[in-house]
Amino acid sequence: MKIIDRTEVKIEKLGDRVGFFLPVEYEELEGFPAGFEVASDKGELVLLVRPQIERPVKETIGELWRDLRQLYSELADIGEQPPWQDIDIVWGVEAAPAEKAFGEKVPIAASEVLEHRRIYHSRPVEWDKIDIRKSIFDTLTKLCGLASRRLGFESRLFSAAFGDAVANKFCQVACTYGTLDVICEIVSEEFNNVYPDRYWSLTSGRSREAVAACYRKVKYLEDHPEEFEKERARIQGKWGFPLQSR
Repeated sequence: MKIIDRTEVKIEKLGDRVGFFLPVEYEELEGFPAGFEVASDKGELVLLVRPQIERPVKETIGELWRDLRQLYSELADIGEQPPWQDIDIVWGVEAAPAEKAFGEKVPIAASEVLEHRRIYHSRPVEWDKIDIRKSIFDTLTKLCGLASRRLGFESRLFSAAFGDAVANKFCQVACTYGTLDVICEIVSEEFNNVYPDRYWSLTSGRSREAVAACYRKVKYLEDHPEEFEKERARIQGKWGFPLQSR
């Protein structure tokens, strides 16, 4: 058993039951059923609580995938279901192995998915649109990357870069620098030319048109390396500092 966290827990009697009081960091687990196990480890009492989170996590991933299917529908049909065979659901990305080589399973953090689900469904009066988008950034980036593998790119680099760029644009996470971020900036420019709405929806018709325009531009650059180098130079001039080649 790999321990990823240790914390003080308060145990109190609650009516005819006993309750565990966990730190606020675990509030995304509120309301979910859990299995309770009692064990002995080297003579010490061990209490194990296993939250049943797979169903709501998979539901949320499935909802995001259906939205992406609409978003990419002018380019290709990415399929009705997420590619579960390519996904590992872990509690946190830090609990997963370091970034794996292309072609292996992608770790998606249940903690991020559940926190996003909690924020989204609570809908506070002063609902921060940027916070709700950024709360799902890592998950959406990975799903966009998986979806982009089905769009006909020849290079996994361009496929991953396009997926990253779409997720960055939706979640409003700024590009930094490097090959992936050159494409991120190009996608942002092309998207804004078609649909400059800051809070665009994954399922709107204009969003589909904008993403299709982004795809045509990026695919052209993949097919014409000399044009991509020209774009790299242009973005470098726009940002004002050297870019990494990879």
